[in-house]
Amino acid sequence: MQSIHLINDLTSVGGPAMTVPELCNSLADAGHQVELFTIARGPVNVNDFRFVYREFPATAFLRKLSLSGEMHDALRVAAKQPVVMHSHSVWSMPCVYPTWVTRGNNVPARTVIAPHGTLAPYAFRWRWYRKAPFWWAAQKKALETCDCLHSTGEGESQDFRRLGLKQPIINIPNAIPVPPDRHASPDPSRPRRLMFLGRLHPIKGLDTLLRSWRQVQDQFPGWELQLVGPENCKGYHAYLTSLAAELGCERLLFQDSVLGSAKDDAYNRADLFILPSHTEGFGLVVAEALAHSVPAIVCRGAPWAGLETNGCGWWVEHGEAPIAEALRDALSLSDAELSAKGKLGRAWVERDFSHRRVAQLMGEAYAWLLGGGTPPECVHQ
Repeated sequence: MQSIHLINDLTSVGGPAMTVPELCNSLADAGHQVELFTIARGPVNVNDFRFVYREFPATAFLRKLSLSGEMHDALRVAAKQPVVMHSHSVWSMPCVYPTWVTRGNNVPARTVIAPHGTLAPYAFRWRWYRKAPFWWAAQKKALETCDCLHSTGEGESQDFRRLGLKQPIINIPNAIPVPPDRHASPDPSRPRRLMFLGRLHPIKGLDTLLRSWRQVQDQFPGWELQLVGPENCKGYHAYLTSLAAELGCERLLFQDSVLGSAKDDAYNRADLFILPSHTEGFGLVVAEALAHSVPAIVCRGAPWAGLETNGCGWWVEHGEAPIAEALRDALSLSDAELSAKGKLGRAWVERDFSHRRVAQLMGEAYAWLLGGGTPPECVHQ
């Protein structure tokens, strides 16, 4: 089975730039013919790619939209054969081109769009003044005319229906690699660590986290809060440090982005993970933390209700009081109790987010898209 995946940018840190190549590798390992199309923006490490990787130049005009005549032409040729064109994220032309080359052209190719959380209400409204022209010019029509939508969680499926999108939905989570279990044993000589890892951006709700931390820090002097990640919104790091000083936050650490083994070390050093985002399409960092045997507190803007049903964390409303309450509950637990929750989380990731399982489900969805018949269980009509 053949699929072409499209993404605007592979040079960013985290999110689809990580999960899309993982999906492509999983499908290739399962015997699929897989290509990944992207816009040339800088050096990309392709050493671990087990699929065909193609970069296309973009015009200088409206560069952020990734206008690329060469990508459009390559898709137009590919659409003449049975292939699934799977676009990842929105607000750029790689998400739109597949529907252009298939709509009304009586070709065997089929199209899937995976917005990866960009259609959640908070994310959708963020800087809407920039998005509105593209929405009405191209993005809305592409979403309405693609053959299928891909959701990584139930909340994202609800976002699709809220916008009036009626297509079938492929409901399959991202695949998560599970590292060797090297999570550090508790060391009584050091503080226990609550960690956030991700972009420093207002959508992540870090200002709320600091206010919640200020409520509980005096009750738990043996804990520290670490915020790990690059600034993704100019001036936001300075705002957070100023807010922390104003609130009187103590035992607060900032660290720039970490990759590879340094990222594994950061997870292995953490005792508890927190993601206070207003919204997330999937929340890859939650799955990564669980894979490293670290329990998590996550706000309900991310699709992680399974934290509670699987006994490995807390799923709470976004807000100063709910987060503070979850922190009091979690920070009161012993090392052994937190470790037990972390092990349950790792087992859950190994069971439901494995590369083999995700590739199998996606293959079933693609086969249905190209061949028809009864939709598989992962497809919601």
